[in-house]
Amino acid sequence: MENIEEGLLLKERELVVALRWGVIWEEMKEIGYLAGPMIVVTLSQYLLQTISLMMVGHLTELSLSSTAIAVSIAGVTGFSFLVSTSLSE
Repeated sequence: MENIEEGLLLKERELVVALRWGVIWEEMKEIGYLAGPMIVVTLSQYLLQTISLMMVGHLTELSLSSTAIAVSIAGVTGFSFLVSTSLSE
C-alpha cells in the first residue's frame, strides 16, 4: 500500500516543479494571443454604444433618451441575432 502512495507523491512533486513562472508565463502568452482579438472586438462593441450616446448627449434630453432606447434595442436584437447566426454555422 505504501508503494502506491509514494508513486502518487512523486507525481505531485514533479507537477510542482513543472509549474514554474516561466511555464505559466508561456501559457499566459499563448492564451493572450487567442483571447486578444476577442477582447478587442468586445470592447469595440461597448465603445460603439458609449460613443453614440456621448455624441447625442450634447443635444436635448429627448434625443439622449431616444438614442439610449435605440442603442439598447439594437444591442439586444441586432447584435444578438448576428452573434447567434455566426455561431450556428
